[in-house]
Amino acid sequence: FWAAAGGGGQPQQPQALAVRLEKWLTDHQPALKGVVRERQIASWKGLVIGSVAIQGQDRVHHAQDDDGMGDACQTLLRHWVTIASSVCDVVATGSPDPGRACAVAKLKAMGGVTPVALTSSGCQGEDVGAAGCVDVAIADGRALAGGATAEEGKLFEFDIEQLRAWVSRWRDA
Repeated sequence: FWAAAGGGGQPQQPQALAVRLEKWLTDHQPALKGVVRERQIASWKGLVIGSVAIQGQDRVHHAQDDDGMGDACQTLLRHWVTIASSVCDVVATGSPDPGRACAVAKLKAMGGVTPVALTSSGCQGEDVGAAGCVDVAIADGRALAGGATAEEGKLFEFDIEQLRAWVSRWRDA
């Protein structure tokens, strides 16, 4: 359950904060059971990557992108990874904004349940902090294309030298 909290008398906009849990969802939800059943009978047995706490999704917890997150946030992140892992082989996450590194605390909280992938923002230094926390690193085409979007039709026109530098940083991390 989310609530708007004021800025403590400061002239700033209200901030959405997680204040209580209304319902604890499990992997026994009918929709998830249906996906598991379909995966079991499908002829394609490829890798399925799902995402949790990534840009463009509703937030799991207001502190999910902070390195100083508390126990409640870590527990919620692990819980969502557990639910996603019931239908996915790998769970991906990333930073909230292009050009900002993903919080290492977030990666640590999500680890240990199933393989975790990082959709890399391309930030300098992100690889060093995240290297020991993730099983897979995925290059975010937006970061390598200078922030291009699919709508602009330039998403795959990234700089090959940026890609090589990204691969080299991860290989050396």
